[in-house]
Amino acid sequence: MARRARDDPFAAEQLARRRDVPMERGQRRCHDYLRRLKFAALGWYQYVIPVRDAAQHAREFCDTVGPSHENEFAVCDSEDGSESQVARARTWLKS
Repeated sequence: MARRARDDPFAAEQLARRRDVPMERGQRRCHDYLRRLKFAALGWYQYVIPVRDAAQHAREFCDTVGPSHENEFAVCDSEDGSESQVARARTWLKS
């Protein structure tokens, strides 16, 4: 069953934004919304596609999420592949 905007603050905000000017490059509305909720911890997840460069993935992740706050952490999912993914995960974490 679909939730209505009046029952869900996030849905209400999303509806309100439909009439906004298109999002400018660099704006992170969803991230800003979640940061305003003042969670004790907030994790940002990225699935690292095996056929793409892990450093490029990390740069795109950082461009999307922006500077991390004190209570935030990053999650790198690099489980796919037939061999060890440790080197790719390290590259992602260092980038």
